Order: sequence, then structure tokens, then C-alpha cells
Amino acid sequence: MSDLPELFVGVDAGGTSSVGIAASREGFAIGYEVGGPANLQVDGFDSCADTLVSIVKKLAKSGSILMCVGIGVPGARARGDQERLSNLVSNSLGCKAVVTGDADLASHACFPDGEGVVVVAGTGSSARAISAGSIIARAGGWGPLLGDEGSAYWIGLEALRYVARAADGLGSPTRICDAVKERFGLSSFDELVRAATRLKRDQVASLAELVHELAKAGDEVSAQILRRAGSELGAIAGTVAKRLGRSVRIALVGGVFNAGDYVKLPLLEVFRRIGVEATVLEPKFPPCVGGLIIAYRACGIDPAGPILRNLETSVRSFQALSKGGSQGKA
Repeated sequence: MSDLPELFVGVDAGGTSSVGIAASREGFAIGYEVGGPANLQVDGFDSCADTLVSIVKKLAKSGSILMCVGIGVPGARARGDQERLSNLVSNSLGCKAVVTGDADLASHACFPDGEGVVVVAGTGSSARAISAGSIIARAGGWGPLLGDEGSAYWIGLEALRYVARAADGLGSPTRICDAVKERFGLSSFDELVRAATRLKRDQVASLAELVHELAKAGDEVSAQILRRAGSELGAIAGTVAKRLGRSVRIALVGGVFNAGDYVKLPLLEVFRRIGVEATVLEPKFPPCVGGLIIAYRACGIDPAGPILRNLETSVRSFQALSKGGSQGKA
């Protein structure tokens, strides 16, 4: 057996950027790295693998043994896709690699040693119920064509649809109409069709922040869109929450929840209607730490107890540990 220290890595891949974190066997975080995007359905297997391997190699310390990498990748829903990407990463790094969906990763980060419901609402949307370190129920995550209700993309699309309806006289023109017109430099609403066909998914999703700003400024149409998003997310979360009983803990993850009570209160109202008492908790760790927890478990190491306590203390030193944050290492 080698006397070299063992290294574990977790990576939270995303559509705009990806974040990796490295830690010792004892749970002491020793570095993090921000890299490029890795969405399996958008970027493909080879590009995703290259991005992930690049992040891990920058985190790998000389004089240490890379034991396992736990990775959450958006778009990696199918088991076969997860295994294929795992093999690509593993073969490049020469260590074990475990790929799962990004929502599964967030679930392990939010409830690493207990049970609860994790609702993820970023560009896409999904919900997971986790108990004793295992995902026991999933909902959502079907992508923009089949689902993603309540996501930033869904909110942006609802805003565009309202503008189109208002242009036809099927809705009252409000601030949202002028705001969309200004955002995309339209001289008339007749140009909306051409502009919309050129929009990428993240451009549509970016409208969610605009909708929130308009809601705060008093635009009722924007507020209604956000409330409907909350109800849609509540429906997704409620269906998995039933697996955990009548009283559950929930964690809300993703930029959509920056809209606060516009989204949160309708979500909780769905729980009330289905007879489930929900207590909202802050996520225990950022999603990339969920990758670390997956990596530990893949090597037969139970992260409960000292490892989680060490992670909780050491991760705090990385104040910029978020997607798009400043690059840095300890």
C-alpha cells in the first residue's frame, strides 16, 4: 500500500460553467477550480469529458493518489449515458469516476446524512427525495421540450409567449412587453418571431431575472408568471415528497429561488394542499461537495461523522465557491 495521501474530487458541471473541489480522505477541502460548461445534451460526450478531465487535472496534487471523482452533469439522465461518460473520464484520469445527474449531486450536498427533498430550479428543473444516502424518488429533469416546468427557461418562455399574445390583443400590454422589446432590440413586435428562433436556451433562461425585476417593480403579469413557476415546482416536488411521509425537510437550489416569496410561497401552498408539512432548510453544502460525498461512498468510505464535520469547516474557506466564481486554490 502506498504512503501517498489519497485525493477525492467532486465536480458540479453546468451549462455555463463547472466547479470542482478536491479533499483529503479525512474530509479536508484543499482546493477548488472553475472550468467551462459541460451539459451532455448540449456539448456532447467528448467535449464534456474534456472539460471535466481538465478541471480534475488542475486539482490533482503531485505527490497524492487520485482515488475517485464524483460528477454531476446536466443532461445525464439515462444510466447508459452516465456509464459512457464515466468511462471516458476514468480512462483519461486513471481512477474511478462516477457520473450522475446534477440534481442527484445537489441532493447529496443538501442532505448528506439524512433525508429530505431537493428542488432544483436553474435553467432546468427537477426534484429528488433522498434518504440514508440514496435517491429514492425522482421527478422532472425532462428537458425544455418535455418539461422543465418552473425553471428559468420556462419563465423566460412564458414571458415571450405573453408578449406574443399581448401583440395579438389577447392580453393587456404591460411593462414586460416593452422590456422584452428593449432586451432584444426589436423595432416592432413583428420581429419577435425571427428573434425568438435565434435565441439559445440560456438566453431565454436569462429572462427569468428580468421577470423578477419587473415583478418587484409592480408588473402583475411578471408576478403571475413567477407564482405559476412556484406552483409547477411544488407539483414536481410534492410527488417525490410523498415517499418520505407527511413531514419533510426541503432544500431549494438554483437561481429561480432568488425570486423569493414569489416562487417559494406558491410552492409551499402545493405542499399544504397535498397534506405534507414542509420545512425549508438551507443546503448544507454547495453542489460540488455532493460529488465528493459520492466519491467517498464509491470507495466504500462512509462520510458521516468526522469527514462531514471536516468538510463543513474547511469548505467555508472557499468563499467564492460557486459557479462562475473567481478561480483560486488554497
